[in-house]
Amino acid sequence: MWLAPVLQQRGLIFFDSGTGVDPVEKIRDITPWQAFFSIGRSTKIPGQKIGYKCQGTKLCFASNAFALGTRVARSDAWYTKIVDNPKQNLTESFDITPNEAILPHDLLRTLFPSPDSRTEAILSAFDEDFFRSFPTGTLVAIRGFEAEDFNSFFTASTEHPYLISYIQFCTRHGDMRILNHDQFGFKKEHETLFREGRDVSPETVLHVWGGDTFKVIPAGYPYISRPTDQEAAVSKPPASVARLRDGRFVARHAKKFKLADSVFCITLAVDGNRRALEHYPQLGRRGSRRSGIRLTDNRGTFVCAQGVKVCPYNEIFESEQLTRYSELMRDSGQAHFVLLIDGHFSLVTNRNSLAEESLKVLRSPDFLGEIRKFLDAAYGSDSVVRQLVDRLQRESEQFRLERYSQQHDGFLADLPRRERFQILEGASPLKNEWFFSPSSSEEHWVGTMYALFGWFAPEETFPDLWLKVRTYSGVGIDSLAAPFNEGRVTPEVHQSVEYKWRFDPDGEYNHPLILTDLIVAWELSDGVADGDTVQDQFGYWGKIELSTELEGLGFCVRSIENREGDYSEHIVRVISLRKLLDATFKIRWVSPPESPARKK
Repeated sequence: MWLAPVLQQRGLIFFDSGTGVDPVEKIRDITPWQAFFSIGRSTKIPGQKIGYKCQGTKLCFASNAFALGTRVARSDAWYTKIVDNPKQNLTESFDITPNEAILPHDLLRTLFPSPDSRTEAILSAFDEDFFRSFPTGTLVAIRGFEAEDFNSFFTASTEHPYLISYIQFCTRHGDMRILNHDQFGFKKEHETLFREGRDVSPETVLHVWGGDTFKVIPAGYPYISRPTDQEAAVSKPPASVARLRDGRFVARHAKKFKLADSVFCITLAVDGNRRALEHYPQLGRRGSRRSGIRLTDNRGTFVCAQGVKVCPYNEIFESEQLTRYSELMRDSGQAHFVLLIDGHFSLVTNRNSLAEESLKVLRSPDFLGEIRKFLDAAYGSDSVVRQLVDRLQRESEQFRLERYSQQHDGFLADLPRRERFQILEGASPLKNEWFFSPSSSEEHWVGTMYALFGWFAPEETFPDLWLKVRTYSGVGIDSLAAPFNEGRVTPEVHQSVEYKWRFDPDGEYNHPLILTDLIVAWELSDGVADGDTVQDQFGYWGKIELSTELEGLGFCVRSIENREGDYSEHIVRVISLRKLLDATFKIRWVSPPESPARKK
């Protein structure tokens, strides 16, 4: 295969020495020549080729002009065709009859007139002698490709060309099933096993124009080469390296298995983060764009289709069957390996994500069981894999502990700066004790204070609002409570109480209004007005009434109904605990001023 970007005219020239695009012999009621010009028609068998509905032909429509030339085994002639302005001209009435009078090298000079020195060098490489060497093949060339910043993406003459990296990491030429034992370090038996039944030859050679001549791009996924003797001598295993991100450790594992008549291939290439940085100089990393394809986007777990890396799938480690390896899902783990899972996976139309049926396979217990067997075998037999998994888990646990400790220390350090209060009169056992006002994450503290201070509230002070809390739950309504003068435990004497740090009518209430009797919030949102609407997550809503019976401590929600027209006379009272405390006891509030340095 030969590929040459024509920078002068935003063009591309592609030639392969395959069987050609036959304009005569039909395959499933259509010739390959007709299929090429017919978007949505194909001679390919679904599931056996990576192409889909001739979408590659759409490149020709995204151009000012394109040319097709082909030669098949049963004929000495070259069949050619040029289409100008294909978006407008290539309709059902367009005559696609091939021309047998124009040779492919002349076809290119017709498509690219008035070449500059760069284009002339390419056209000279695709001369008459070049095409005479091939008894069969296909030439596709386009001019005026509609791509933004064409030169940045398609030039191959820069130090780190995007085009080369894309070919190696994201196309069929970078087939992950091509395991070169001598180069990459996979076992020879796996290289042979993966070769069996594969419908692409590892001997396929791709030549890409590099500005003055063609350079050969090796077939196969660009796994990192096996370490040299010198590199192996100084490399430390994951358990011994001081910082895991500086690791240069290496491990290689592969497996091929059959499930429900489908064949799957898996490769695991472990290369410590520092080794990956050193061996992929063309890939961008933090602070450096390089080829424009990032290193982090090519580390971790990926699903492949017919050998082509399609999309990341690190969420496979969310499965309970792979709990032991869950740390491989995190960025800190992905930096050290690439795990490629290949099969006949169905893809969505744009070919960059998985169809639902493929996700069902990946999530099935049988498939995950095979992945578990593969990883268990690597973990049990390879000290590098075992030490990497174990160290990631230890460091993750330590990280979580340190983060929790920092959060805990932050809470303690913040206490002197928080608002606090003392009971000066009433609630004598609690008199002069300090209490901290709750923060936004402390709804449980609102409930605790309501239950605690309720026992010391005078009987004549808001007896309908201070209730005796009898339960506290983390599921459903927070509490069931009864009046303090009520000794029975029967259902009808209890009210449902919900606690909030702040109640905002504009937000959606997360419990059924018709099952809530009292909402106790530390504070209420400003600007609440008569007639405002409160909605819950269960399809009910009610109207706010600033009732005088609550004496400015809150409001009521009445006239509750739903979208089906059901109406309820139920009333929900919403009160501010802060205001209720202030109205019940004599309280001293203290709000420490913010220090000038912290304020700045």
